[in-house]
Amino acid sequence: MTSLFGSVSPLGQVSAYWIPIVAVVFVFSIPIIAIITEYYEKRNKARLLERAIEKGVDVENLVLDEPKVRMPYRSGMVTVATGVGIIVATAVIGIIAAQFEEIVTGGAVAIGVFIGIGAIVAIIGGALLWNDRMNIERLRQQQNGRDA
Repeated sequence: MTSLFGSVSPLGQVSAYWIPIVAVVFVFSIPIIAIITEYYEKRNKARLLERAIEKGVDVENLVLDEPKVRMPYRSGMVTVATGVGIIVATAVIGIIAAQFEEIVTGGAVAIGVFIGIGAIVAIIGGALLWNDRMNIERLRQQQNGRDA
């Protein structure tokens, strides 16, 4: 098995079987870890609430969740940067593959698809930025209402 740079892979055909297995394990482990984390957070809040009741603390005044302060433009900037990163990375990989004449029709199509995905992500980020720009006064009023 020859790599992009002409060297022979020490693992040979074995790596071809492990890549999808590892990918599936990682894809399914992320939601499982999120579910477990959420369970422990809820359990800890319930224990805190239980201890407060045992000590006679007024539960109505107990604040368990702090309100999250929304930072305008942040999600849009991150999404635009992610889209541009996908486009640039795909273009660089395409240029490197073209130099080594490793690109075939399927690879060219895949590069086009990933550039399209990057463009869609960047456009979504632009829409988020535009939305925050249009609603900046409302966001400021909401944040000032929380501070008061």
